[in-house]
Amino acid sequence: MKVERPRSATYDAEQRCVRLHFPTNPSARYIMRGGIAWPFAHQSGTDMTVRGYAVLLGQHCRSKHLTVFEFTEFRTVDNLLTPDGEMKHKGIAAWFNANWTNYAARDYWWHESGVVNLRYRQAVQRCVVIEPKPRFREAKWSDQDGAEHIIWQTMAEERLTMPPVLVDALRAGQANPEHPCPEKHALLCALASYEQKPWKPVEKRLAWERI
Repeated sequence: MKVERPRSATYDAEQRCVRLHFPTNPSARYIMRGGIAWPFAHQSGTDMTVRGYAVLLGQHCRSKHLTVFEFTEFRTVDNLLTPDGEMKHKGIAAWFNANWTNYAARDYWWHESGVVNLRYRQAVQRCVVIEPKPRFREAKWSDQDGAEHIIWQTMAEERLTMPPVLVDALRAGQANPEHPCPEKHALLCALASYEQKPWKPVEKRLAWERI
């Protein structure tokens, strides 16, 4: 299904959400959250492949429907250039900035080993072109199979809209479970955040609650 991207976004500081303004659809309030699968190496045939994945979701404040608005594959935080100064691999830095500009989004959830997460978060902090810096939070789960059920349940209940390329990646991951699927991991981190820290309107929020 084709996802309509907004033409602008307005942050609502009181409700802690974002109003997205679309070219054709009515504007609506969303909770924007991203999911990150930091790059890791895996064997692909005779080659060693290193890649990570990131997604940006929006949850409609009223219907609770979830939409994957943005997604990207990446290997590094900064762009990786050849000795001649040409682009070899595009880093994720520009993606973070675009999400802040277009969605007022800066919250991203991860689930990795502490060492891996620390290494990439430090790279983000050192990257001078990323402003403002993303806010990273840990998506917590202990049972991987149980956690992944969030994806399949959300899809079965038709509460998730995402682009075909991501659907294809999930299908390929299911068909080859022995191969890592960073697309699935990034999506899972974002979906888990909505269960771990559900948004509430200000009138139903307790004074101490941090959303």
